[in-house]
Amino acid sequence: MEFNLIDEPFIPCRSMDGVTRLQNLRETLLQSHQVADIADASPLTTFALYRFLLASVHRCLDRDDWQTIWDAGRLPVEEIEKYLKQYRRRFDLFDPERPFLQRIVVGSPSLRPVSDLIAELHTDTNINHSLHTYDDSVSLCLTCCTHGLLRLAPFCGQGGQGKAPSINAPPPVYFLPLGRSLFQTLLLSWASLEVVTGDPLLWEDARPGEKVGPLEALTWEPRTVQLRPQEADGTPCTVCKRNGSRMVREVVFQKGRDRSGARVRDWRDPHAAYEDMVEGKPAKRIRTLVPPEPVQNAIASPGFWRQMLTVILRHDPPGADGFHSASVDMARKLQPTDSLHMQIVSLHTRKAKVLHDQTDDWTIPLLSEDARTKLLAELQWLGDSIKKFDSSIGSLTEFERRAERHFRDLLASEIAPDAFRKLVREDAVELMRPVPRPQRPLESKRLRRQCEAEVRKVFNLTEATP
Repeated sequence: MEFNLIDEPFIPCRSMDGVTRLQNLRETLLQSHQVADIADASPLTTFALYRFLLASVHRCLDRDDWQTIWDAGRLPVEEIEKYLKQYRRRFDLFDPERPFLQRIVVGSPSLRPVSDLIAELHTDTNINHSLHTYDDSVSLCLTCCTHGLLRLAPFCGQGGQGKAPSINAPPPVYFLPLGRSLFQTLLLSWASLEVVTGDPLLWEDARPGEKVGPLEALTWEPRTVQLRPQEADGTPCTVCKRNGSRMVREVVFQKGRDRSGARVRDWRDPHAAYEDMVEGKPAKRIRTLVPPEPVQNAIASPGFWRQMLTVILRHDPPGADGFHSASVDMARKLQPTDSLHMQIVSLHTRKAKVLHDQTDDWTIPLLSEDARTKLLAELQWLGDSIKKFDSSIGSLTEFERRAERHFRDLLASEIAPDAFRKLVREDAVELMRPVPRPQRPLESKRLRRQCEAEVRKVFNLTEATP
């Protein structure tokens, strides 16, 4: 049995005219200049596929040729074809010696439901999301199994029975710069990858070097997995609803690599955001931007968009206060006279359970330094004001949603700059939680007027963005 990713279509590619179709690895790389983007229904799968293609580009090509390749407008054919031919067997899901992103597990290991590969699927005590299924009824096609294998490196969290998370520990917020084509998107991220001597790809089975490089990290192995395919019985894939001659219901799913050691702690993901801590022990001076837990931290979660946007807007050098992402800084450096298009992917978890995933797309127009500073000041003003009234606004989630929409309009120059604070204040007044006094209607009315006056005072209109 063979399912080789070089030949088998498994990457959902959207063309420039909006048509989406599955393509194999060779087609996707060689035609990347004709592809608009990766278009899977799951943001986790979409980002994982981008990272897989990025690792392939970083391995096939010489980053010193970045400018030449960018000017050419497409990836070089000869180098890619040579690499795919050399490692052809390593891209086979069922290679008898080294199946792609898997290990041959001998003996009679315990098997797990294949739903372990897809975070949105209900497994054991995990939260049941939109796909309501039973573990023993889940069946995945080989394409969706491939997607699940690729998602482990960027998104695998802490598991039970000693299962460590992936190299980034709790999945951080990922910042992916987007170009006008898949080719540009890959090259914008490729420029932020460090070249590390002896950096091994998982499917090449090379020995790790002294330092964790991007190839090792992008294909980190947090779980030891082996697919156990079966003859199809007519049941479609639980995720994509397609049929295939072979389906997978069970997998070997054991603990994988250990994250202990200084070399792993020193790794910095170019798509994540980090902050240098001034105080604390030396081992804890670097903080990673992770999404707030939306159930137990209900106040911080709705307004997390402000913190993510701050990472994109800020133009301070690395090492300055606040979170910085290498991919954001590099994309801005490479396109200083163009708008910045960013896709932000986050996975909200609680312990080993996935609560929900989220993707946000932001377009930052070309801004002067003065305009950028004033926009950041508006975000700071909004955050400071909300802290004083988070318990008085009836629906904080709805308020943040409206505030985000107003800020997007402000970025796109669809509203006058001095109107932003006014709109935010009007929303705060409208959504403010009334004080219930059913037996004292006059007192209730008086208290509400007092609260409204206080809201208008806190959400002031002075020093608005010019």
